[in-house]
Amino acid sequence: LLARDAIEAGFAVIIDAASLRRDARRRFKQLAESVGAQFAIVHCRATPAESSARIEARQRSGRDPSEASRAVLERQQQTIECLDDEESAIAVPIDVADRATLTSMAQRLARRADQ
Repeated sequence: LLARDAIEAGFAVIIDAASLRRDARRRFKQLAESVGAQFAIVHCRATPAESSARIEARQRSGRDPSEASRAVLERQQQTIECLDDEESAIAVPIDVADRATLTSMAQRLARRADQ
């Protein structure tokens, strides 16, 4: 696994994935634990309307490599498994509609990395 190799080589790793299912999040957590790395879930929260608007704006820009579409968003909303209590305890929630939270998120993640 590329993430394991990068961590073992001394790099900080951020896995950018929707991780809609608990089993996927659990595997990432187990990977971090197996190599002694810090682990956090960045839980990006947005209303369905905000998510749709963001996707439409990215598609209009013509510069976004994402494969996101309304159909993808609808599938994600149907299949997402909410964070359980254990995951919520280690999650860093982010309201994506509030730009100030991005700065807050970076600071919180930096503090976790220093622990």
